[in-house]
Amino acid sequence: SNVMLIPNPDIEDVFLYLVFPSGEASNKFDEGLAHYVEHLAWLSAFGRDQNERMRHSNAWTNHFSTGYWQKTVDDDLHRALRTLMAVSDPFDVKVDFALEERDIVLREYDYRVAERPLIQVYRDMDRALYGEGALARSVIGEPEVIADYSLDAAASLHKQSHALSDATLLVYGGVSE
Repeated sequence: SNVMLIPNPDIEDVFLYLVFPSGEASNKFDEGLAHYVEHLAWLSAFGRDQNERMRHSNAWTNHFSTGYWQKTVDDDLHRALRTLMAVSDPFDVKVDFALEERDIVLREYDYRVAERPLIQVYRDMDRALYGEGALARSVIGEPEVIADYSLDAAASLHKQSHALSDATLLVYGGVSE
């Protein structure tokens, strides 16, 4: 893995970004599954008992990468880093919880996609430009596909896409080498 350190003594906080070079474009499973994997990896590492704000922040998936970030202070850096790196560990979630999270992804689809009046125009443009290629895939997926995501498929994709040896860690803030 690569580590990039950007010290900034003018701020007290330390921002940790762990980025894997795999996103939806490299997903060979159901469309949007990389986004679901991001949810499960985050919740497995950080726990499902966190407050609602933390539950749905600090992670992203796009066509080319999946990333996680955490804000901490120098005194808590080692704990925060260990927790952040746990997104690469095999999932530690129960099937029922994974199904609940699948419903959250469906609600996120409703919020981010379904309410956009031109979404079908954008999807048609993607298909015209990219055909059936990886860049035509929806990062979030489609409701009928999301509803069928399985924990086994998500765990397989996670194992392929979340190897720490492939990741880049960016450390920014009030910390020294």
